[in-house]
Amino acid sequence: MWKDPIVEEIHKIREEHAAQFMTQRRSTTI
Repeated sequence: MWKDPIVEEIHKIREEHAAQFMTQRRSTTI
């Protein structure tokens, strides 16, 4: 698997978005 700073950045952003999405869903569910 090739490592690329851009790919690392995308993964970081995706994880951050996923975390925000989960917190939003949790807040809307409750």
